[in-house]
Amino acid sequence: MHRAVPIFAAFALAPAASAQTAITLMQDNDEWAHTEREYASGSQLSVVSRDWGKADWAQIAARWLPGIEPDEGLSAGFSAGHYAYVPEDISATAPIPDARSYAGWLHVSGLLIGEGPRRLDTWKLDVGVIGPSSRTKQMVEVFHDIFNGRDMNGWANQITDRLGANLTWERRWRNLVPVSGGLSLDISPAVGVEAGNVSTAANAGLTVRIGSNLDADFGAPRAGALGGSLSRQNRPGWSAYAFISANARYQAYDIFLDEPGGDDGDPVRAGSAITRGKTRNEASLGAVIAYGSARLTFAMTEESKRYDQQSERQRFGEVTLGGSF
Repeated sequence: MHRAVPIFAAFALAPAASAQTAITLMQDNDEWAHTEREYASGSQLSVVSRDWGKADWAQIAARWLPGIEPDEGLSAGFSAGHYAYVPEDISATAPIPDARSYAGWLHVSGLLIGEGPRRLDTWKLDVGVIGPSSRTKQMVEVFHDIFNGRDMNGWANQITDRLGANLTWERRWRNLVPVSGGLSLDISPAVGVEAGNVSTAANAGLTVRIGSNLDADFGAPRAGALGGSLSRQNRPGWSAYAFISANARYQAYDIFLDEPGGDDGDPVRAGSAITRGKTRNEASLGAVIAYGSARLTFAMTEESKRYDQQSERQRFGEVTLGGSF
C-alpha cells in the first residue's frame, strides 16, 4: 500500500483547472476475504476525459444513446479489464462436473458517460477474449507467487477460447440530504442492463453514503456492476465518507456458468452438471478517503451463491485508487 501513497499525492496536488482527465485503477480479490474460490479476482484500469467527450463521435453517439444528452457533462474514455474464475477445489487436476469451470476474461472497453447535477448515465462496450488466450493462468500465478497463494491445478479444464462482446448501460441518481457539521447523506438508487455473449442481465441497487463533499462524485467506482462515477470533482482539503450498498441481479445468461470448460467431446467436462437460479444479490460496506480530486476506496462485498452446487456465499475485498489531472 505504501507504493500507492506517491500516486495518491500526485493526483491530489494536480491543479483543479486542468482536471479534465480521470484515471482509476480498481482491484477485487477474494484473497483479501481469506478465500480462494469462485470469483477469484477482477481488475480494471479506466481513463475518461471531458475533452474526449467534446469530440464529434462522442456528441453523435450521445444523440443516439438513450439517457445521455450532448449538452450534459459528457465524458468519453476507455478501460481495460481482466477477471478470473476458479472452482472451490483448486487442487483437483481432473474436470469437476458440479463446480464452475476455470475461466478468464480479458477485454478492452469504450466508455461514454453523461453526468448531470443528480444523475449519472454510463454506457460501456466490452470486447475481448475468454479462454487460454486471456492469459489468466499466467496472471494468477504471478499474483499468487507474490502473495504466497496456493497452486491452482485445473487450468487445463478452463473454458476454451472464444471472442466476447457485451454492451452495458447503468443509471445512478444522487439525492443529497444535509445532516449537520458539513456532513450530508446520499440515498442513491441505481439500475442497469447488459446484453451480449458474455452476460445478459438486469440489475437494481441502492447505495447509502454519509460523509463530507458527497456532491463531488456519485460514489465509489467498482470493477463489477452498479458502480459510482469514474471521476471526482476537485474539492479543497480532505474529505471522507462511508457507504453501504445492496444490489439485486437477474442473470439470464452467464458464459462462465452456462458454458462447460474443457475441450468439446470430453466425456466429463468441468461445470457440465451445475444448475443455477436466475437471481442473486450482494451487499457491500466500505469507505472513501479523498483529497482534492484524488480518492482511495476500501470495501468488502458478500454475494449470494451463483449456482446451486456452490458451497457457500462469496466474499471478496475491493480497493480503488483514482484521481484527475
